[in-house]
Amino acid sequence: MSDQQTSDEYDDISLKILVVGKLACGKTSIIQRFCHDEFQSKYKPTIGVDFHTKEMEVMNIKVILQLWDIAGQERFGHMTRVYFQNADGALVVFDATRVATFHGAKEWKDDIDDCFSKDALPTVLLANKSDLPQTTIPDDIEEFCEQNGFLNCFKTSAKDGTGITEALTDLVTKILKNHMESVKKAPEEQGFKLTDKVPSQQGEPTKKYEGINSFIPYGQFYPEQSAFTLSFKSNNSLAPHTSSSRKLQIDQQSIVSYPKKDCVRHAFYWTFLCFWMACPLFIWVSVGFNGIPWYGGAILMTFLWLTGFFTIMKQVPTYRKPEHSGFIFRYITSVYAGIKALKWYWITLAVIGFTAVAFIMCVFTFNLCVALYPFRVTSQISRQIDGVSCPSGKVCNFILTVPQDLRVSMIVNYQSNDLPVRSFALLDTVSHGSSLSSKTIPVADFINPYANTINSTFFKMDNIVEEDRYVHWADLLGLIPGTTYYVSVGYEANGNIYLFEERKFRTAPGDSSTAVTYITGGDMAVSEVGNDLSKHAAETEPLFAMVGGDLAYDDGFCSCYRVWDNWFDKWNQYLQTPTGYTVPLIGGIGNHESSGWKSKASDVQFYTRYLAFQTGLQSMDPLQRPTYHSHAITADIFIVVLDSWVVTPISDQNQFLESALSSSAAKFKFGIYHIAVYPSTYVKADYEITISARDNWSPIFDRYNLTVAYENHYHLYKRSKPLLGGEENPLGTVYMGDGAWGATTILKVKDYDYIEVAHKLPHMIRTIITPTSNTIQVDTIGQDGDFIDHWNRTV
Repeated sequence: MSDQQTSDEYDDISLKILVVGKLACGKTSIIQRFCHDEFQSKYKPTIGVDFHTKEMEVMNIKVILQLWDIAGQERFGHMTRVYFQNADGALVVFDATRVATFHGAKEWKDDIDDCFSKDALPTVLLANKSDLPQTTIPDDIEEFCEQNGFLNCFKTSAKDGTGITEALTDLVTKILKNHMESVKKAPEEQGFKLTDKVPSQQGEPTKKYEGINSFIPYGQFYPEQSAFTLSFKSNNSLAPHTSSSRKLQIDQQSIVSYPKKDCVRHAFYWTFLCFWMACPLFIWVSVGFNGIPWYGGAILMTFLWLTGFFTIMKQVPTYRKPEHSGFIFRYITSVYAGIKALKWYWITLAVIGFTAVAFIMCVFTFNLCVALYPFRVTSQISRQIDGVSCPSGKVCNFILTVPQDLRVSMIVNYQSNDLPVRSFALLDTVSHGSSLSSKTIPVADFINPYANTINSTFFKMDNIVEEDRYVHWADLLGLIPGTTYYVSVGYEANGNIYLFEERKFRTAPGDSSTAVTYITGGDMAVSEVGNDLSKHAAETEPLFAMVGGDLAYDDGFCSCYRVWDNWFDKWNQYLQTPTGYTVPLIGGIGNHESSGWKSKASDVQFYTRYLAFQTGLQSMDPLQRPTYHSHAITADIFIVVLDSWVVTPISDQNQFLESALSSSAAKFKFGIYHIAVYPSTYVKADYEITISARDNWSPIFDRYNLTVAYENHYHLYKRSKPLLGGEENPLGTVYMGDGAWGATTILKVKDYDYIEVAHKLPHMIRTIITPTSNTIQVDTIGQDGDFIDHWNRTV
């Protein structure tokens, strides 16, 4: 066939040419040089795919080249096969200065051969950057090209344009000759289908054939889904099939997979698939925080991952019947097609891999506890590896709590792993610690040297499933004011008496002649900072300590029972004074004792059950213990503890607060709670509760001359001006604290007009009350034991 004949027989031809290769080989630069005669030295990686068009004339035929610039990282990706659809040729590019990219050229050629029948897609190898002096083109490159099915190899330079046009001319020539040869063969042998006759330009009938090129990437081909259309004259010469001009039309099929028809629906499909593959992560979170059993979560995660994986790996099915367009049918068909597309060993590997990953994730993260200050994460299996936290035959988590009147009563609280036959507290005004030779004594050998034995009440913690845990407490009543007492607690089980070491405490003085010192803080946890502050607190020899919420940071998770065990250990370790007194606790509830603000009583997993602050609660469900209470320390000192709407709404406590303050004749009245009525910073999530507390509680504070309100929650320090009705007044209430007994923060101090002093420092507050002189002295102590603030008042 002569060139003139070729020119007459053909008009415009559109060809899709792939340009592939490893990253930074210069694929984009080659295309820009060829299409736009430009070169940019700054490397900019291609993301996904880009394409450019360029007209050129080969064999007197005008050819429109669509050059598809495929990102180097796309290899092995599902989208690579999509980009390869209906390609007519390919340029495989490697960097002549990097040997690794030369090896990558063979990998790209193998991918092309996998997608197309062997050697069916004309491919040319380009050694780019050949103008550079450090090129390392192998000597046997021609043999390499022949062995791997490359038509030819060209040395190219995107910088000066060397070899690019020649390479594309050679490639296009081969493509055109292949098409011409295919026309000479019988259409039936090429997979063409005879369709309706249409008139040619000369009025003679034309036979129209539909077919596809050699690329069939997604399963069985149905002829009615042709990739391009060829029309032939009756003498089998290549002829166009248009109504106005003769041309060979190679229509690029839309790059879509399963089974979308437009980009919007395709985007929705991939969004759904991403969500599907992400669903196991939501299940994993539920497993981690005990929403579902670990084995159920692992099975669900495996199922979702496998179905999603097979969908991604699928060969896109085609549908002849409209009724097969339903979403569920399409998805199931796609999963099935994906399974068929893989070898059995890949399917086996996928099943084993996803199952193993899902089970490992679920087993090792089941029933998580995420604790703060310091940050630590434990799971059920890690806790089992560590062993039982409160073992059998041991009294655990001993603590003294302050009841309604510290002058004449005290409460002892402790825990055990064993179900006791009986539980008790031993009390005396003299020490008997030396007479108890062991903490484990057979029942028959136990001789009680203490003057008083008080039976304890106990119950089982049903929310701790990893080990048995019993909580005991006893009310020590009828005590003498200003007296030192010695106490030991224990229980009988397994034929033995198990005792806790003897501790001593003192009751509050019964008259006004003795000064009283106590410690206040909040947001404690078990950090090193908090431990240092606790040491300094004990050194002040306080009568008691108040913690205004966020003691252990369990966040309402049953799995976090060990953060309380750690907290009790630290309290027992550090809150012992130099003279040997155990410091009793007055506690307030914080948002980290529950699942947050405005929670239910059942969301408080440990705080109300572990700590009793009122006597006479033996008949009450520990979960229903009140979260607000009052304490008479001496005749001159009275304290109210309030709930910052962790469980009880702010306004629901007004009647209690009014009654408690109005019935007390104490000169010094104090309040402690978690949220700050006058905070030193701003947190939008707390604003409603802050304003509610300010509107409801502050007027009552003003009415009954509250001396100091100890506030917490923000992990900062502030001392307000004396405020009465929200305005500065020397007789008003001072709001101080903001809670930083170990917990830290990223919050910044705000310069509000009601603030006198503010710092971003860990601290605890020592208060000394001297009734004889009607004075109160408040010292704020930092981590190093130094004083960071001081305030006093004469009432």
